[in-house]
Amino acid sequence: LDVPKELISSAQLEELLMLQKPSFSHLSPKLSSPILFDAETGITQLQLSNGIPVNYK
Repeated sequence: LDVPKELISSAQLEELLMLQKPSFSHLSPKLSSPILFDAETGITQLQLSNGIPVNYK
């Protein structure tokens, strides 16, 4: 089984970052911050500018 070390080259990644300018957007217009933290679960939730949610602990 041959697993690549990286999916795209560093140069391709840099080019995509310059073209797309990724950012976080607000989960809800009612929130003043794009970051939502749940103290009970310890989970932080963000949303990418393309609408994809990101959760991490």
